[in-house]
Amino acid sequence: MLQLKNFQGANIRELVKTIRFLKSVQIKINNESIKAEEGQKLIEAIKDAGVTVPSICYHSDLPKSGGICRLCMVKDEKNPNKFICSCKTPVMEGMDINTVDPILNDVRRANNVLMYNYHPFKCLTCSNAEDCIKNPATCSLHF
Repeated sequence: MLQLKNFQGANIRELVKTIRFLKSVQIKINNESIKAEEGQKLIEAIKDAGVTVPSICYHSDLPKSGGICRLCMVKDEKNPNKFICSCKTPVMEGMDINTVDPILNDVRRANNVLMYNYHPFKCLTCSNAEDCIKNPATCSLHF
């Protein structure tokens, strides 16, 4: 049994990781093999590998966040016609993920355009626009 008294003052996220993620799996991200924790969100494994994937709606500390903006789409090389929402997909053994495909960039751009077609554009007048953490996600799409 896990001794919880050892975790006094510890970050709750680290505690959850310790309890939930007990098994490592091998996956490929952009043809590079990495180890990830089984059940971890794919977007977190990608970030841990040092690869940047745009996302506006996902926040690692909010378990139900993500899946709305669809900017974090990645390509499953085992099924090349299928795109995966990396913020909602758990890591599984043997995944082969591509994050830099030209078609994937077109899909992300299209999702961004659709999202901003219905956006109230408060960003244009917001006093925090220059320091906003959401801006880099859309700027990385290179319109």
